Amino acid sequence: MAPITFVNPGGGYEVVVGRIIAAITEHLGAVNIRRQPVADTFNVHFFCEHRDHITGKVRQHPDMYIAHGWNQKLFGQFVESLNQFRYIGVPGPVVEEFLKSHGFAPERLLTVGHPGMDTFFQFPIAPIVAEKPRVIVAYSHSTFAPLWKTMPDLFKNRLADEFDVTDIVHPAYGARMARDYLPGAVACLTDVSGTMFEAWSMGVPVVFPTWSIAKGTETQQPGSPLRRVYEERIGYHVEDSTDFFATVKEAAANGITPEEVTFIDEYFPRELRGHSGEVAAKAILRVAGVQE
Repeated sequence: MAPITFVNPGGGYEVVVGRIIAAITEHLGAVNIRRQPVADTFNVHFFCEHRDHITGKVRQHPDMYIAHGWNQKLFGQFVESLNQFRYIGVPGPVVEEFLKSHGFAPERLLTVGHPGMDTFFQFPIAPIVAEKPRVIVAYSHSTFAPLWKTMPDLFKNRLADEFDVTDIVHPAYGARMARDYLPGAVACLTDVSGTMFEAWSMGVPVVFPTWSIAKGTETQQPGSPLRRVYEERIGYHVEDSTDFFATVKEAAANGITPEEVTFIDEYFPRELRGHSGEVAAKAILRVAGVQE
């Protein structure tokens, strides 16, 4: 039995988690990839709930946690659930500092970047050619934003007059991945979705429906990434729905702001883009006590 086990519980997230595992295991020797953790091995999990979201059983052998997504909502709402893990993988300094402020010892926090994005940065996708500038609409599947889910339909006809509008649903529910359509896009319209971080890391400005969503983000812990985005107004924030179209045009014309660049460079540092799997593999080997 190999000394390290990666737990991919399957379901709608199987491909998403599999992509992360592949990016890490490329830099490891023999490992186990299982639906459930394996006793007497070092188990890496990609979900943090105390009960497995597929089986409903209490999570076993919680050695390390790496987010299956960007986890901007988790880090602000369910911080206590991370305490079950001996080690927590973080994308960069923003999350590391936030968790340290909540009492997590620095030695438990391991920088891993975002391994699931490695192939994009290693093998960039050519921008999709369209007759009009393309905007991406990618809202969350979270209960944060039930109102916003109906909002894009109210604006699509008007947006379609000047833009090529591409809808992206959450990867657990659809085959399209935002990262495949973001290259060449002039703006990304989202709410509390981790797509904001993908867009920023690709240099695409983000437009937020702040008039509809900001109040809901107040449930996030002070100083958490998502709450900071709304409180500090990082990106293009629409305070009144009547300004939505004008703000999209502004973002498309002016591009990503210095504040967006600064934030994403601290959230997901440039040196980790395309190299996260290797960095994560080295961190896992070190804490698992396995020789490279």
